[in-house]
Amino acid sequence: MMKLPELIVLDVGHGNCAVLRDTNGVIVIDCPHGATLIETLEHLLIQEISHILISHADADHIAGIINLLSHENIKVHNVHLNPDLLRKTEIWKDLLIALKDARKRFGTVVSSELTKKKTGQLNVGQVVVEILFPTPEL
Repeated sequence: MMKLPELIVLDVGHGNCAVLRDTNGVIVIDCPHGATLIETLEHLLIQEISHILISHADADHIAGIINLLSHENIKVHNVHLNPDLLRKTEIWKDLLIALKDARKRFGTVVSSELTKKKTGQLNVGQVVVEILFPTPEL
């Protein structure tokens, strides 16, 4: 049984992904392409994610969320996107479709404001998440 919060950082080649786990929930930061994130979640027997935080819209940070949102055994409660919404890539369009589907099928809440204003709203158990930038005005 886990007693303390746990931080798992996944090296996914070009960047990284983080899984913050506490007895009260799980937070995933960025979802890179490939199977590493889902395999890690399955290995850790994680079936629910409290929050997914997407730092920005580059493919190496969002490509994996599409498969994660459609995974049959993992429920995502909330997705928080950085206000970097001016993307016109195909992967961004695919992400928007996956988010809409997850919202309709599972009630996933989608927020397009991952800014300093979210500080204090993303905490899970003992894990405290502070967003330092950007400000809401951006």
